[in-house]
Amino acid sequence: MAKVGRPKKSSTKKKRTGENVFVGKYEHIFNKRWTENEIKSLADELIDWVEEKPENLWINDFFNAKKLTRARVSDTFMKIEYFAKIYNICKSIQESRMFKAGTNRKFNPAMFIIGLKNNHGWSDKQDISMENKTDLTIKNIDLSKFTEYGLERLKRGDEIESVLLDPKSIKHTQ
Repeated sequence: MAKVGRPKKSSTKKKRTGENVFVGKYEHIFNKRWTENEIKSLADELIDWVEEKPENLWINDFFNAKKLTRARVSDTFMKIEYFAKIYNICKSIQESRMFKAGTNRKFNPAMFIIGLKNNHGWSDKQDISMENKTDLTIKNIDLSKFTEYGLERLKRGDEIESVLLDPKSIKHTQ
């Protein structure tokens, strides 16, 4: 026969100064102070996990299983050079596996494309901008190729790029 009445008190409560204080089930993980050796050991576990099976593709799955947040990884663990190097190797393996999985036609590549764009800096197009125009050096300009209009623009101080792109500024030979 089942017992009736109040449920048994949780074993996760501890007495402090005469009152019940709840201690979260995973609080010991969240408040843990990691030593450098423990972080290096975690790095070894991470690379072993990644290399163990090709299905171990998503590095966040490893940290989720350990109840470790992204903030903890970036704020605490990445400060240890060994962990950072191992993590970057694992990210490189992840990138390679995502690319291969997206191109092997077994899976819909859309998720891999999104993953590569958001986590590995991939893009559909190459961005070329002329924001830093001071890096452009033009040497040996033959002024005889410019029309009077083009020479006037250069004299006024117009940018050389815009003068060169203006068809009225350049003499056309036939």
